[in-house]
This record gives sequence, structure tokens and C-alpha cells, in this order.
Amino acid sequence: MKVAVAAAFAAFGAVAGVLPKSAPETGTREERFANPPPSSRILPLKHYWPSDVRQAEKELLKYHRQGFGGLACNVHFCTNYLESVPHWNVFRNAVRQMRESGMALWLYDEYGYPSGTAGKYVLDGHPEWAARGALIAVTNVAAGKSVKLKLPPGKFLRAVACPEVDGKPDTDAGVSIDGFKKGGEISWTAPASGANQWRLFAVTEDFIYEGTHTGVKPLPARYINMLISEPTDRFLEVTHDRYVKELGDDFRAFTSTFTDEPSLMSSWLKPMPYCVLPWCDDLPDDYRARTGRDLVSDVPAILEENASGSTAKVRYEFWNMVGERVSRNFMGRISSWAKSRGIRSGGHLFNEEGMVCHVGLYGDFFRCLRALGEPGVDCLTSIPDKVPWLTAQFGGSAGALNASRYIMCEASDIIQQRPLKPGGPRPGYQVSEMQIIGSLNRLIWGGINTFTSYYRWNAFTDEQLRRINLTIGRTVTVMSEGHNAAEVAILYPSEAFMTTYRPGLLPGGGPVNDRVTYTFRLCGNSLFEAGRPFMFVDSRSLGEAYVSKRGVVHGDLRWRVIVLPRAETLSAEALRKCYEFWKAGGVVIAVGGVTMNTQNAFPDAYARKVCTEMFGDRAGGTSESSATNLNGGRGIYLPQRLSPMLSQTVDSVLTPTLSVTENAAGARLRVACRRTERGDIVFVLNDSPSAWRGTVRLRDDADIELWNPATGRHGPAVRSERGICLEIAPHSAVMLCSRCGSMVR
Repeated sequence: MKVAVAAAFAAFGAVAGVLPKSAPETGTREERFANPPPSSRILPLKHYWPSDVRQAEKELLKYHRQGFGGLACNVHFCTNYLESVPHWNVFRNAVRQMRESGMALWLYDEYGYPSGTAGKYVLDGHPEWAARGALIAVTNVAAGKSVKLKLPPGKFLRAVACPEVDGKPDTDAGVSIDGFKKGGEISWTAPASGANQWRLFAVTEDFIYEGTHTGVKPLPARYINMLISEPTDRFLEVTHDRYVKELGDDFRAFTSTFTDEPSLMSSWLKPMPYCVLPWCDDLPDDYRARTGRDLVSDVPAILEENASGSTAKVRYEFWNMVGERVSRNFMGRISSWAKSRGIRSGGHLFNEEGMVCHVGLYGDFFRCLRALGEPGVDCLTSIPDKVPWLTAQFGGSAGALNASRYIMCEASDIIQQRPLKPGGPRPGYQVSEMQIIGSLNRLIWGGINTFTSYYRWNAFTDEQLRRINLTIGRTVTVMSEGHNAAEVAILYPSEAFMTTYRPGLLPGGGPVNDRVTYTFRLCGNSLFEAGRPFMFVDSRSLGEAYVSKRGVVHGDLRWRVIVLPRAETLSAEALRKCYEFWKAGGVVIAVGGVTMNTQNAFPDAYARKVCTEMFGDRAGGTSESSATNLNGGRGIYLPQRLSPMLSQTVDSVLTPTLSVTENAAGARLRVACRRTERGDIVFVLNDSPSAWRGTVRLRDDADIELWNPATGRHGPAVRSERGICLEIAPHSAVMLCSRCGSMVR
């Protein structure tokens, strides 16, 4: 075996002698741009290894020859996963080879997906650790009429009948109808007098599987309960600890762990006959300790808007508890484990772009995303126009707030790999080199700087693959420098999502939750289409930030405009910081609604006072409203119908970093900014299948260099009277780098 390994190392050396040597991670920008370091190149995902060590060595040489930076990988998937001695031998030697040759490595932590079960090992012997839910059946009955309500499966918890007031159930006046349970149903007759209509709720709790992510995915399997810590600890023991044991010192060759699509499962992916909330044994006790109330009694108020108006408060308290538990018991435990072993923890969550599922899957999506440590996302398409800018911005923003070094995207053309018609004879679509580069450039725009991939690489020549890796590697290594310099922050309205999320029989969170999602998307899309750099923040970030003459400051990040999309519920700390910023001369823009509630009160008189002062008396209605103060602070309210005008509104209070001065009509430019010790970087993406030629002007046209990843050239930018001259190929990007100061501020 030692002879084989030595021969492999020699082979790596021979290949390295032919190919230019990658620059070190600590090299100068010029060195890294000439031949990017391994971490900046694409890292294919590899789950299956040859049984023969020599064949594995040949595959590694192929990846090296094709210009890839390394792999995201695991020991071979098989029926005796984690137990096969031959497979461990192959993997152990492969890791050692890659470490010695300087390749970058990420550790994929699951057999299949979602991460958490280790194939069969975590739940074997502990079926009680599987995901569970409170299942709720609902029906209506008129006064004096009889009804039969079929119970959901599982352990019966409670049945209650609530009189309706103005079409809403009065959950405070609910009547227990537990005694009317007969077999698997509730049989009840409504009183003839009193309310004209009654709403019935029957609540059970059971393991959830059918209709969930793991119940409809290609390889159905039960999943763990992320509300509790025991399955995560077992997962770490059987998987992560095993890698440490088998690999020894070579385990530290891994940059990060890669956890894949964990979730609570408590959001249906297909129509179901009952609603679901996440559940575990101690959840009612935790809820009572936090709120002083009985959780089962509050289930109807969590489910539907009630007559007393307490639903927003009850929902917030429930889902905030859920988000805190998930981020602590799953992501937080993996992050702590990795940190104690000297590596990082990363990965991505499920259905990032499907925001109507965020609450049901995580309680607080953004909190859970940040708890990954090195947050990531995935992208299943490689048609540039279809690449979700929203997903990229989630990963990039969470990583920027964490000051993460690596922000990963699991990139692929999986959608194009599928047949155009399910079960049909037509093959999938083969994406091109240009489409791959354009898709990854969109993700880089959002802040992604690490690419693992499931691309079908066998359709490309080695020369094409080296070119893709060089181009992307050059862009990534420069855009990994420094920190995000976006001046506009859009709030991810976690609290508003929690208070409006209505579990139903269908996927999604109900019409009010849809409106929050719609407003949030419109705000981001308005800035994206206008080429205005921005990032997402959460209320925690705003609460932790401080206000200075430079703006709202969070670590290295600084924002000069804060956008609050339909943030009708917001943490008191975040609201105070926005108010302080406005009073100090800053700009706060509310879109679609203004804050009415904080965690302290529903509604909150302080929130009403502050928002009236910041945005004017008409704020929250159907007309635009604004207010200014003696320090120059501006509060602007845009009703829902004007949300597409956000970019023009921002332009009116903050000069754009980059303006197109020639051929603006043909420009589809996306702009992102970085602040580095060497100077500012402005990333300019031609997000179009056609070449673009024109001129641009930066806010501060200091001494500018043009860095072109496609050619590998860099030097002083060419100028005309109208500004900096640019010619950008389809779906390509260039970087404008300041040599002596700030272009952004």
C-alpha cells in the first residue's frame, strides 16, 4: 500500500510539472489571479469510489488534470456504509493523497440526504428520535347541526369547538369536546343557540413522514427530530467521530463539514388531510416555561387568525421557540463539534428559494442558516436567467454577517439533467461552458465563494474544464478578499414570517404570509435589476449593530440605507436601532407596511409612535409617506403597489456606486462591491446572452484597474470622456479594482 501511495504522489508531481502550479492561498492577488488556489476552483461532489486503490488514484489525477481544486466527498456509499474496511482503505489513501498534493477538501456528512440519519445508524434502536408533528384536523358546523370530524393518526391530544365571531374562531371561548371522541373521529352537535357557526379542531401527535420532504423524495426514509439534541449527538458519534478515528491527522485536511438539507419536515410538499406543527415530548413544557400558557390549548390560535387578535403573539412565541431549538440542537451542535476539531462546519438548508416554507421547516430560517457557521445554499439549474439571485444572496448575506471565510453553493445542472417529460423519451438538456460560467457568476454576485458541484463534466474536454476552473477560480479568489461593501440592507423579516405563517392542507403558509414573501422578493428584485449592490440582514444583526456617522455598523459591514419589507412585527432592539439611525441622519424605508408589534407587545404603542415619527401619519396605508428630521434623516414609506420603485427611491437618497453612461438601454449589469485592505472591488456581471459594450462611471473614479477573469489580464482601465470603457462577453464578469482608495464610499 505504501508503494502505491508513493507512486501516486509521484504521478501528482508529474502532472503538476506539466500544469502551472496553483498559487498558495496566501499569495498576492496577482499570483492568485494568474493560477487560482485550490479553494477557489470547483470541487466536484464524489460519493462513490472505486474499490481499487489504483483506480481511485487515476480518478484523482483526472480531477487534478482538469483543473479542479479538490473534492467534496465521503467514504463510499454502500449497504455497509461506515463499516466497510476496503472502502475505508480507499478513502483514507485518497484523502492522504489530496492533502499531500494541496487539493481542497470538504467532508460530506451523510449517506444520501438529508443529513442527520447516517443511513440507518441514528434511528436504529431509537425510533422515538424520528421527526414528529402535532397533526390538526379542522372543520366547521352551523348552530344546531351535527358533524363528524375524522381524527389525524397518532396519539389523541385534544378536541375543541370554538364559536366564530365575524368569521374568526374565538379560541378564548373554546369548549372541550374530548368526550365526544368515538373511535377515530369526533361526533358532535353544535348548540342551537349562541354562535351561528363553530370551528372544530382535533389535535393528535405522531411521527411525520408521508407528505414531507423525506416522504416524497426519490429515496423515502424516516428522518430525525431536530427539536431535540439526542439524534444530533448520535449522528456526530457514528459519522463525524468515525471519520476522525479512521483518518487520524489527515482529518484536518478538510476545510469544513457539509451538512445537506436538514429540516423539521413540518411543511407539506403535497396536499394532506390535516395540518402540521413540529413536535417533541418536552415542547409543551418549554412553551409553558417561556409563556406561562398551555401549548395544546394554543394550537388553534397558532393555526388560524382568532377573534381576540392574539394570533400574532402566540405564533411568534411558538415559532421563535422552534427556531431557537433547531439552531441550537442541530446546527449549533455540529458547529461546536467542528470547531473543537479545528475545522469549520457548513452546508445548506432545504428549499431556500421557497420562502413560504421557511417557518414550517425551521421556525427561523435565517437564524438556522447563520448557525451553520459557514452558511451555504444550493442551485439546481445552470441556465443563467433561471439561477435564483435570492438564493445566492441568502448564502452571501448570512456568511457576511457571520464573517465567514467560506460561503458555499452546491451548484449543478440537475434540472437540465432530468428528462423534459417525466418518463418520456426526450433527453435532458446539456448546458454549455458559457452557461456554467454565467450561472456561477450570478452566484458569485450574491457572495458565494466556494463551489461544490454535481455537474455532468463528461460532456466537456479537459481543456474546457481547465478554462472553466481558471475563469471561476480567478473571479472567486479576488471576490473572496475583504468583506461585503453593500450600502443597502434589506431586512429578512423573520418575525413577520412567524406571525403570518398559517399551516394548511397544502404547501405554503397562507395568503398573508404570501404577501410578506411577495414584498420581500419585490424589494430585492428591484435593486437586483437596477444593478444596485445590497445584502440581507436579520433583526439580530440590526439589534447588535451600532450607529455612527458612517451609518449602521456591524463588524466590518456598514449600511447607509435600511429597507424594512412588510416588517409589521420586528424585534424591539432592531426597531430602536432603525429609529436611532433615522434620528442621526440615516435613511429607513418601509415597504408594504410598518412595524406594529414587537416581542414586548402585540400591538406595541412604542412601535406605533416611532413609525409615525419616522414615516409620517399616513404610513401603513395605500399612499406614499415620508418624514425628515433636523439631522437630515429620512423615513420613507412605500405602499405595496410602489414596491417595484424601491431602486429609484434608493437612488434619490444615495448615489449609485456604478452608473451606466453609454449604452444603458442594452445593459443588464449586476453589481457587487467588496472592501479590501488594498482598495475597493466592484464586480460587474453582464447577465445577458449577448456581449455588452459601453461606458460606466464610478462614484469615485480613482485610479482604477480592470481585472478580466476570462483572459487573466489586468491593468489600468481604458477611459473615454464618458467614463470607463467596458466590453464584457455574454454571461461574463469583470472586476474594477481601486489602487488607492474607496470607490464605494
